[in-house]
Amino acid sequence: MTIEKDKVNKRQIYQDEETLNSFVHFFHSFEGTTNYAYNQALVALAKVEKTAETPRKLMEYLMEDIIFTALYTTIYEELFLTLKQHPDVAIRLLDKFADGQSDRDQLVNIHTQNHMNYIMHDGECSGCSSCEGHSDLTPLLVHWHKANLEYFVKLYLEVQTIHSGLERILYDLIPTHPDYIDRINDSIISQFRQYIAQVVTNKLHQV
Repeated sequence: MTIEKDKVNKRQIYQDEETLNSFVHFFHSFEGTTNYAYNQALVALAKVEKTAETPRKLMEYLMEDIIFTALYTTIYEELFLTLKQHPDVAIRLLDKFADGQSDRDQLVNIHTQNHMNYIMHDGECSGCSSCEGHSDLTPLLVHWHKANLEYFVKLYLEVQTIHSGLERILYDLIPTHPDYIDRINDSIISQFRQYIAQVVTNKLHQV
């Protein structure tokens, strides 16, 4: 029984590695083009930098975008697992998800503003619909107090690149390769996120 279980575990590990490598390959397949997730993040950063009159204002804009994008990325991660639970209607679910973008944007924006108010009031909140997630903002609050612009720039690029990377998997890879739906799990998503974050770190070190 133990031998059989080990075989199953090894097969699962191999399949997870294979799936992660496929996602990584797909991510890098856009490198050198405007569709490369990291390049898109750089373009987005440049636009934010143009709108900010001061470094403090830039940090505020970056933080707001970081929170919004991170919340959206969490929704993507939940969608991946929902697709896995309902593989027979996965494509239909993706289409329905795309159709609901306007309402979803509004909801994410409400939570973003609640979180921003929490940070702007030095971690104080009298009660809002986003209180449950305030504890995740501690690192942002710490670096906001330190006025650590470099931290926010790096985190912004990471969050934007991860978001774009997952979005391309969802909308470009899954529809043409639905077999990946059954392979997706929390571990693969987490490792893919970590991989992209490391890519961003490496890119910044090259500058």
